[in-house]
Amino acid sequence: MNTTSNTTAIAAKLSQHASSMHNFDMRQAFTQDQKRVAKFSLQTSDIYLDYSKNLINEETIQLLLEFAQAKGVLDKFKQQLGGELVNPTEKQAAIHTALRRSGTGESVPLAKEAEQMRARMYSVRQDVVEGKLTGVGGSHFTRVINLGIGGSHLGGAMAVAALPAQADSPKVEFVCSLSPNALGFTSKEDVESCLIILSSKSFGTEETLANAQRIINYYESVGGSSSDLLRDNFYAITAAPEKAEEYGISKDNVFTMPKSVGGRYSIWSAIGLPIIFHCGMNLYEQLIKGAAGMDEHCADTSPDNNMPLILALLSYWYVNYLNTTSICINVYENCLANFPAFLQQLIMESCGKNAKLDGGMGAKSEVVWGGEGTAIQHSYMQLCHQGNQLIPIDFIVGANPPRWLKPSAYELQMHKIQIAHALAQSQALLVGRSADAAATEAQAKGIANEYISHLEMPGNRPSNSFVYGALSAEVLGALIALYEHKTALFCYLSDINPFDQWGVELGKQLSTDIKNSLIDNQDGSHSGEAQSTNGDSMDSRCDPSTAQLVKYIKSIPE
Repeated sequence: MNTTSNTTAIAAKLSQHASSMHNFDMRQAFTQDQKRVAKFSLQTSDIYLDYSKNLINEETIQLLLEFAQAKGVLDKFKQQLGGELVNPTEKQAAIHTALRRSGTGESVPLAKEAEQMRARMYSVRQDVVEGKLTGVGGSHFTRVINLGIGGSHLGGAMAVAALPAQADSPKVEFVCSLSPNALGFTSKEDVESCLIILSSKSFGTEETLANAQRIINYYESVGGSSSDLLRDNFYAITAAPEKAEEYGISKDNVFTMPKSVGGRYSIWSAIGLPIIFHCGMNLYEQLIKGAAGMDEHCADTSPDNNMPLILALLSYWYVNYLNTTSICINVYENCLANFPAFLQQLIMESCGKNAKLDGGMGAKSEVVWGGEGTAIQHSYMQLCHQGNQLIPIDFIVGANPPRWLKPSAYELQMHKIQIAHALAQSQALLVGRSADAAATEAQAKGIANEYISHLEMPGNRPSNSFVYGALSAEVLGALIALYEHKTALFCYLSDINPFDQWGVELGKQLSTDIKNSLIDNQDGSHSGEAQSTNGDSMDSRCDPSTAQLVKYIKSIPE
């Protein structure tokens, strides 16, 4: 039996199995099998995964593992690790994992190049904190502002929020918005004390260059020289260093990144410079170590004990056979509050595609959303418990506060209370509340009988629980790589290219004509009927709704 017919046969078995699981009740499964938790739990690095609260049994996992084997997804992952071409639409490898390998022994040259780049970044940080590198007029840098968007923003902002600042660190900020209040300076000296990083792989990103120009405009308005500012205060991270130098940034201030590193996978490249400014060399190396450990786990561990593969299979099961449309990711560390937003790009930009690599259509993926701490149960958890959608949930919990904190006894108690809420949410999704229990609760609360159903909860709703001892840079690296590999494996299961993002481009292309219409001419007059880039009128190229919105917005006085 060839690979295609084999996967088709197993997919058919999965469909039949899904039908047989229509009335599957996890609560009964736990009662009937006292070893269910042991069968459906894993440990790797510092992360423990309990996936027993899922709508699965042993047959489900066996069929899914057979499907993964037939698809050869772990072989494809090893090809990815080996630097083979796994991004055919862009004719590239995906080399982000190579950037976090050791540069010794038989490792690939890219690893050595990455180590050399990191050494240079560590040196620049040291020179900045020691005052050897300064801004215009010898100003000491007290702030680092990263101008970037997407992968040049989300990963760095997440890691900086998650990890502790070193005592000598300048304040690190991230700006991607074009809103007027996104950037603020109070004086010429304020700008001169800022080290400004332009993070753009293409060095053509509109928002990044626009915000850079905003800083230059302000500096010139208070009597500064833009050429001096570009020379002393501006740094660039890009795969197009010649463009950065043409822009006016000193060659010594330009850090290069490989073109085959996707933005959402790029914090392991020079894009990690703001993280290094914030947490220093030692913690950044620990971040890399944690991710590299997860790389080894995914490459070397048997399928049934392979944490990224199991997670990918669960998502594939829910999306393709139980018709779920989203996954909710909840973190229980305030410093991880940006983690769900980071995962939104990682997962949805990688998996959010209809087209398959074999030329077919119909691939399915998940909407990713989530939040932090007990605040979530005062917002969207209502929907998760009583709504009519089936939403698998990941709960990510640290048994103890982050290692760099020194909590008081009271603060430690508060952390344990937060853990209790996480476990309670997972339990409530599982057990629900029966009609009899709802009636008892309603009577106790003095609620009329006709409203008893409002207190019922169906339960039998799936979740994963991730537990680590205490958050550290190494644990964070492992968590990031865990979801990176889950995402890639899900795409390999689904015949999706995990590493391109063509859907991002259309809106950028269409915005050109709309911008030309909305922005005034240099003489201050309105452009009248907008002309497109090829001479057609805006109205002839836009859909009626967009054309009317442009017209209405232009009618509002500034």
